[in-house]
Amino acid sequence: MLVKFFWYIFSFLTVFLVLLNAPNRSNIGVSINQSQLFNLPSQHLFIQKVIAFNISMFFIFTILSLI
Repeated sequence: MLVKFFWYIFSFLTVFLVLLNAPNRSNIGVSINQSQLFNLPSQHLFIQKVIAFNISMFFIFTILSLI
């Protein structure tokens, strides 16, 4: 039961972070866009590391739920 809870948490968090990290060029007229929010390469690299950690935890909890 606890494994499935963490599985859901990591899956939703991964989807949220991937959507947050994906570049969106359709809102050119908006004054605050995503490139201004994440303008430092270190923040972009940090988000990519968090996404990689979430994906690995998702796979680990998937394997644990099958056992």
